[in-house]
Amino acid sequence: MASAQAKQKMVSFHKNLLSPTTISQDESKRRKSSPPPILKKEPNQELPRKRILSIASGTDELHKQSASGLISNLVSQLEKQGKTTEQSVVVNNNSKPISKKLNEMSNENSSCSINGVMQLVSDIDEITNWDKKIDENDEKISKAIHLLKSQLGDVYQLLLKIQKSNWFVDLRFAKKAKKLTNELDNVTTLLGLSISYLKSSKETIDINVYEVDHRNNLALEGDKYYLGHGVSQNYETAFNFYLQAANLDEPRCQYIIGTMHIEGKGIEQNGRKGVKWILKSSMQNYADALNQMGIYYEKGFIVEVNYPLAAKFYCKASQLSHLDGMTNYAAFLRQGKGTEKNIQKALSLLIKACEKNYDKAQNELGFMYYKGLGVDQNTKQAVELFTMAADRGNAVALNNLGISYEDGMGVVRDYAKATVCYEQSVELGNVNALNNLGYIKLLQHDYESALDLFHKAADRCSADAMYNLSNVYRKGLGVSADISISIKYLHKAAANGHVKSQKMLGDLFYSGLENVVEKDKKQAASFYYKAGVNGDAESCNSLGCMYEDGCEDVLERNEETAFKWFRKASDLGSENGMVNLASIYERRNQTDQAVKLLKRASSLGNQKALEKLESFSKFNM
Repeated sequence: MASAQAKQKMVSFHKNLLSPTTISQDESKRRKSSPPPILKKEPNQELPRKRILSIASGTDELHKQSASGLISNLVSQLEKQGKTTEQSVVVNNNSKPISKKLNEMSNENSSCSINGVMQLVSDIDEITNWDKKIDENDEKISKAIHLLKSQLGDVYQLLLKIQKSNWFVDLRFAKKAKKLTNELDNVTTLLGLSISYLKSSKETIDINVYEVDHRNNLALEGDKYYLGHGVSQNYETAFNFYLQAANLDEPRCQYIIGTMHIEGKGIEQNGRKGVKWILKSSMQNYADALNQMGIYYEKGFIVEVNYPLAAKFYCKASQLSHLDGMTNYAAFLRQGKGTEKNIQKALSLLIKACEKNYDKAQNELGFMYYKGLGVDQNTKQAVELFTMAADRGNAVALNNLGISYEDGMGVVRDYAKATVCYEQSVELGNVNALNNLGYIKLLQHDYESALDLFHKAADRCSADAMYNLSNVYRKGLGVSADISISIKYLHKAAANGHVKSQKMLGDLFYSGLENVVEKDKKQAASFYYKAGVNGDAESCNSLGCMYEDGCEDVLERNEETAFKWFRKASDLGSENGMVNLASIYERRNQTDQAVKLLKRASSLGNQKALEKLESFSKFNM
């Protein structure tokens, strides 16, 4: 059995002060602890979609787009930048004017030139004036049918592609382009009218474009009422148009109907129905829906958390070149979350998304450079990527850039610049930046401002802020020291998954605190287990010690279980875990394994490991 000195089980509760600012992968676990995807990210994780250095996008919202999809997304971006939709629209990919993009798309997707289209429109316009004599003009009707059948397929597919393309949907609501979009709408309307004549005749046509056109028109009407374009904004009316199109299996409208149910726009809020509609849309390989279902299964929104299923949805979305899907799938690949770990594939996806100037991918790739994950560590390159994403309004990238300036990683340390980055991130709703801004104020001894910021962040469920409040009250920084309040915030942080708080509570209950906390080995084991499962090396070591020694009425002595926890602690880098695991190998006469672990621990500066190695040398002599 390892000696008490060798185990060095418990770290004094009072040793843990505010840690310096560090960038970590899970935003939600920072502070100054850790981060997400920016992402969640959030993100998306210490990276994915969770706020600090991360991968997730700038918010924790489950719905990345409003019900009208890319249209509303563009409008909101313009509003944030203080612009109006009256300004000319430029494609982000390569800053090409939208008119040039239109010309290129016309040339690429149809053999029919714009002149050819307009000639056809002229012919159709003539045909539409025959309606009063339709029974007397069989020859002319045959001529019309022949003309339309020869060119209808190509022309209609061109118009449909243009009307459904992301850039055109955005352009529809730019006033300077109104003439262009109205002309295209007129062409499509005339074409639809001609198709109606065809359906009334005995002649048949190879493609049933009427129903497709009807769905598209319903969707466009829904867009008008959703955004109030040319009509009074009315979500209920928009919902009804979208629902009609959705019932005709129009995937974009199914996705919109789903988000409107979830957001309670135009219909009573019903998350379960919303997810069902979005699932229907995803079954038609609608990229936004596939990505959203991945988010739901990752976050456990309405459905149960299922990482493998989330990974499959993200994978399908990424195969359709959905930028957020590519970034989210990259986060899963990097972590081996729900799928086999593949950092090189993750890098490839992020680089492709970055080539499209996608800010979330830029932030995520920056995190990988910052940490040296799959690439040589390059903090300067990381800062460049954070800056690019921050310039595009990514709240998480702004937060990460602030961390870089605060720590002096990749740039010269500059608290003033860090403060500016945090403040801008806070304005965009990033709660981690709120906590980090409080930490900066604390370093500057502005305790009143720091306390206020920590409380605001804690009210928004920031576990890092709760942990910091615990330290503030424990040390009496700008307030009267109060250990009871400190422990209260420590419990809150631990309940929100803060690993360091879980470990500290384990230490506290193991040793007890006179007149405040009684020793409670059962509680200690519980908190060590939570922290250990979440990857805290020393908690794994402490739990191993409890199993090795046994705790009366709490844990039975079990060397095999202790061995497993010591091995996990060792794998996570705990020097004490290495020493304690070596002791078990020594008792089992597996000297080679023991010496290997002791050498590793001694290389990290562990004095006990050095002493044991010396004793091994003397014994062998």
